[in-house]
Amino acid sequence: MSNWSNNQKTEQEHKQRDMLSREVLGKFFFDIAKLIFAAMVVGGGASLIVEDYKTKYWLLLICGLFSTYIFAYIGFKIIKTK
Repeated sequence: MSNWSNNQKTEQEHKQRDMLSREVLGKFFFDIAKLIFAAMVVGGGASLIVEDYKTKYWLLLICGLFSTYIFAYIGFKIIKTK
């Protein structure tokens, strides 16, 4: 094999590794978004239904929604970056 062929093969392997790395990192951020949604939004919403309406539950709900959106957006941007 020539030097050019080896360079092409190595470059292709690096591209595949980078793509896989971005995909895994993006999935990680999506998983964090799901965990935040489950813990803060669903938990805060359930607390609003079960207990008295308190400001801290509304704050928990709003912060959870915002954090979920931010982490999902970061994951989306990482996966879609070329």
